[in-house]
Amino acid sequence: MYVKPTKRPPFDVRRTVPGIEEDFDLAQVACDAINRTYILIGDLAFDRLFAARWKDILPEIAGRVSIAYDYELIAEPNVAADLLGQLATGYPELNWIDYLDGKAGAEHTAAITRTLIQLRRVGIQLPFLMESSTENSQVREAIAGLMLPEAVGLSYGSLFAGEELELSDAEAKALRRAHKTGVAPAGATYYCCSGGVCVISLKSATCFGRCSMPGSVACGHPG
Repeated sequence: MYVKPTKRPPFDVRRTVPGIEEDFDLAQVACDAINRTYILIGDLAFDRLFAARWKDILPEIAGRVSIAYDYELIAEPNVAADLLGQLATGYPELNWIDYLDGKAGAEHTAAITRTLIQLRRVGIQLPFLMESSTENSQVREAIAGLMLPEAVGLSYGSLFAGEELELSDAEAKALRRAHKTGVAPAGATYYCCSGGVCVISLKSATCFGRCSMPGSVACGHPG
């Protein structure tokens, strides 16, 4: 049974989606996942997150686990921090790009993937290799798009900046692809109402307010 956190973090995606406070449990779980991810990596530029060596970036993420726990967004903080630590100490020179390219070798790559899946089970969503080579290629392409000069500086938090962030076509394309492939998981909260249906909000035509998952919150709420 879902239990909604009693404390609101400084960034709560629920504030950006009218009506979602009364939405069904699945929508609330999605909001919690977004809030948790925002705390852990929200301000880390993608070009740094995915290119930095794990010994440099993962301890920084691990240091934020306790903050997510304070806001009741992680149930097993010690397990989460330990798993991140295992990757940082076991593969200090590796980064996400090299891991996704299989440069750690088959045996190590499989072990890393198992650890990343364990992390996902405790609520930390970071890219990992899947069984589908097509999906893996899409993930690599999405990350490559975030590494391009025109996308430098974009972060997970960029998905929720709204009109405060003026995106170029290239930036919007990079974020859309990252969202679609799960590299930047953001649920459906970065959709908006256009023509009575939920559409992707980045660089989309006429939008009239945020909407939640298709079929859950009706379009037409004021923005």
